[in-house]
Amino acid sequence: MEGCGGTELIGRRRRRRPETPSPLPAACETKSKRATAVLHVCGALDIVLVATRHRAELLRLAFSSDSIGRSLLLERQASHPARRPPLDKTLLRVGTAPSERLAFVPVLAPATAVDASMLRQPTSLLSLPNELLLAIVAELNTPDLLQLALTCRRLLVPVRVKLYRRISLDTTDACRKLAAALDDNKGLRDLVKGMGLEPLREVCGNVAYDEDGDPYLLDSDDEEMIEDVIAPEDGLASWLGLQTRLPAVERVTMLELSPVAVCSFLEQALKYMPRLSCVLLPAEPMSGDDDAVACDFRRIVSSLPTSRGLELMTNGPWCLLKLVDHDNAPPLVNVRSLSLGPAIPDPERMAELASVFPNLQELTIYLVEADADEGYEHLLKTAPAGISTLRFAGEPGKPIDHLLHRFSDLLELRLVTKSFSPKSLLSYLRDSNLVALEFDSGAPVNDRFLLSLVDRPVPDFQAFKDEARPKWPTGCSEAGLSRVVEGARSVRGTAVDALDWDRQFEEELERALVNHAHPRPAHDFLEEVLGGDGASEALHRLRPGLLTFIRSREEAGSSG
Repeated sequence: MEGCGGTELIGRRRRRRPETPSPLPAACETKSKRATAVLHVCGALDIVLVATRHRAELLRLAFSSDSIGRSLLLERQASHPARRPPLDKTLLRVGTAPSERLAFVPVLAPATAVDASMLRQPTSLLSLPNELLLAIVAELNTPDLLQLALTCRRLLVPVRVKLYRRISLDTTDACRKLAAALDDNKGLRDLVKGMGLEPLREVCGNVAYDEDGDPYLLDSDDEEMIEDVIAPEDGLASWLGLQTRLPAVERVTMLELSPVAVCSFLEQALKYMPRLSCVLLPAEPMSGDDDAVACDFRRIVSSLPTSRGLELMTNGPWCLLKLVDHDNAPPLVNVRSLSLGPAIPDPERMAELASVFPNLQELTIYLVEADADEGYEHLLKTAPAGISTLRFAGEPGKPIDHLLHRFSDLLELRLVTKSFSPKSLLSYLRDSNLVALEFDSGAPVNDRFLLSLVDRPVPDFQAFKDEARPKWPTGCSEAGLSRVVEGARSVRGTAVDALDWDRQFEEELERALVNHAHPRPAHDFLEEVLGGDGASEALHRLRPGLLTFIRSREEAGSSG
């Protein structure tokens, strides 16, 4: 009974149940007061469903390490119905054993009265809307997800969404298995949103890598080198075979591929993946003989329709180095967002950034190496003046805020420690149209500067309200919200009751007690567990002969 809490019971019984409509709708709106429902699932996860004036949404995920002690306290509170406060928050705990209880616990909160009959309506945990189930499985590790998928058919849909959201491929066998799964179930194709590509290998034997990156046998005493066992390859044929099967991919990561493999894959991906909008490029620099590959890359990206935006990210200089030093190559008008760093090449080897990315709207620069200050300045001096978002990360060697004046349309700015001087930044802020200004958190110099701009600290409570306000899909109704809140409050009962097996569990318990019963001591225990009438009914149904014997003994004792 480990791992999945009460849901583990499903694997033990394997009983088919007819599909029943969920009493909890997926989305809704209301004009009623704020209401909160907390579901404690799998022994460690709190899910808070908040309903406000206009919307309801899954607002918070919180974890608890004292779930056992807390559940005991809450069950004791639940044993005193007269002391219960008005219900506005309910907690449901799925136990790790069949006999463990799901504590339906009231919490002090300003709330309206609740119809008692509504609380007696048991609701299966598995009938929760997919939004809640998705939030639950999102916090589980992959081995737990696989166990859930094999255990409970109802959880198969949210588990698949989690498992296939991002796939990572590093062997040809993984590519073959994924292609077979996509062919067998075409509904999986729309679930894949991200891909992580690495050089594919055919691995033979149990291998690992030493500090120099050389492979060796794990089970070998002398760590025998096995260069002839592993056959590295770019795996272009395997990747290209997957592209036509993954139309919903939005992000592709290619960190260790050669430039040739990047261009070959990207050219096909942009054709068969219409939603692809973010590409993370490798950090390996090109050699002087790779000019043709760089030109191919620019040709591929520039061939896209102008209306299709693209985000490029690179952890190294090769992309920037080769993209900006060819003045004769076409500009990349499709690139709207660009993230660069941490290594910036020499300015003498770079052309103007605006000539390569004329429609750039967002620019992120990782300021890591202090000796690359000239490269950062070149980027800021040559970047398009019409960008709306500029972000810095890391720590530069000297302030760069004196270069901000050329960005007249800048709306969002993120600065880091040592990237600005108060005098230059104040001069820019007076004339800028900034909507959002962000600093590093926890830096005293940033705090002192911000406090110097105002007479006194003024918390922006409205910003917190806007950020915490629930966001629910449009087209919902007030009646739908009522059903969500009522359904969440009605989830109660034993762990097996939540899985619709309460009757079967009670029968198994009675059978075990009766089969081990002896005339006098076991019958007393049976009455203690099931009550007097329940014990007699169980004995009469399961062991009528034993019941007759017990009654005859009782009559003989009373007459004697």
